[in-house]
Amino acid sequence: MDINNKQMKSDARIASYIFIALNITMVLFFFAEGTTSVFGIVILFVQFLLIVFWLFPVFCYQLFVNKMDRKLALYKALASYKEAMSHVSW
Repeated sequence: MDINNKQMKSDARIASYIFIALNITMVLFFFAEGTTSVFGIVILFVQFLLIVFWLFPVFCYQLFVNKMDRKLALYKALASYKEAMSHVSW
């Protein structure tokens, strides 16, 4: 595995941690405020949009157009998610 693939794997791991942290935060807001938690609903909606309109299309593009291996296509999609989340103002 060359340097780019190692960096992509590292970025994918960080993206997974971000994704898990956002989902845990969403669950905590739902438990704290009930199912009417506006912030929890916003996080859920944003996560859904990111999966449907970002991760899945990037994964499919890498898999079918660039003919990458499934594992590398997943790493590439998650690395792009990490890059997108780095632009979010917390």
